[in-house]
Amino acid sequence: MTTPSHYEVGTSEPHYSSIARDYYRGLYFEAVDCLTSAIKERFNQPAFLVYQNLNEHERNLIDQVARMSKLVHVNPSTSSTGERSFSTARQVKTWLHSQMNQARFSHLSVLNAHNARLDKICLVSVANTFVLLNHNRKRNLGKFTEVNFH
Repeated sequence: MTTPSHYEVGTSEPHYSSIARDYYRGLYFEAVDCLTSAIKERFNQPAFLVYQNLNEHERNLIDQVARMSKLVHVNPSTSSTGERSFSTARQVKTWLHSQMNQARFSHLSVLNAHNARLDKICLVSVANTFVLLNHNRKRNLGKFTEVNFH
């Protein structure tokens, strides 16, 4: 008995093998064919073919485009809020803070831009959560109360 090299779906009645090995062999070939066609479909998309033809320099630019799109999503779209975000950048990144890395700068900018929401946060719970993350902090700082923030 020869096994077909691939599984074909036809219009005839299904054949159920009485031997478990033949049954699972058919399932195996069906799964392999499904995976193979999915992989071929994935890599034959027009966008992937364009990416495949890019040179090394152009491929490295894709990372920069992804970073810029993240910044565009974070930055508000109206001009007045955009102006405020640049003003925030001037306030946050002063000469003393010029050595901070980009991640910290971005986090501080978001906090500064959303200061109304930030004012609603309970500082006591934030401070206590911070202290509980480290045994030395817990030992040295103890537990914070409302009195510590007035």
